[in-house]
Amino acid sequence: ERFEIGMFEDDDYALRVRRAGYRIICAEDVFVHHFGQASLGELCQTGQYDLVFQTNRRRYEEKWGTRWQPHGRRITPEYRQLRERIHEAVTTRLPSAATVLVVSKGDEELLRLNGQRAWHFPQNEDGDYANLYPADGRAAVAHLEAMHAKGAQYLVIPKPAFWWLEHYGEFKDHLDSRCRLAVREPETCLIYSLGGPNV
Repeated sequence: ERFEIGMFEDDDYALRVRRAGYRIICAEDVFVHHFGQASLGELCQTGQYDLVFQTNRRRYEEKWGTRWQPHGRRITPEYRQLRERIHEAVTTRLPSAATVLVVSKGDEELLRLNGQRAWHFPQNEDGDYANLYPADGRAAVAHLEAMHAKGAQYLVIPKPAFWWLEHYGEFKDHLDSRCRLAVREPETCLIYSLGGPNV
């Protein structure tokens, strides 16, 4: 109950289960689609999501006397190969000193490029992965423009994130009209130059 409307109650429950001597397992034959922040989406629109997230993170850490760590990822060989192809596309096709935004879903490895400076997209005020998706297409465009104003020159959309272009119509329209598609590798990624259609 200390977690109020949500976030970190699942981490709390999982830790209590483990401390009671049980195991947490993953049922590989079950698929549950949980579109990011569908349950708490209204908080994204009001800007309250980060506040609730940070408040409940602090409650979790105080309760258990430990620092919360983001959930680990199970990396498949296919995803590892995709990462390598993205790295190759960026390092061979973009200027070596470029600043690149990556729709990363928090994957730090996607940001480890060879010379280029890479930032998470979306990101929070500290530059870390924002842990939430934009509320709508306008919010996605506003965030992109804010990152461009800070110095981002390119946007990398890995293949698993192509859904952004379908879900955020205004975002796609903005990319098509105000940016230039610099790299198109449908099995790997799309890379947009944020400098404009002719840059």
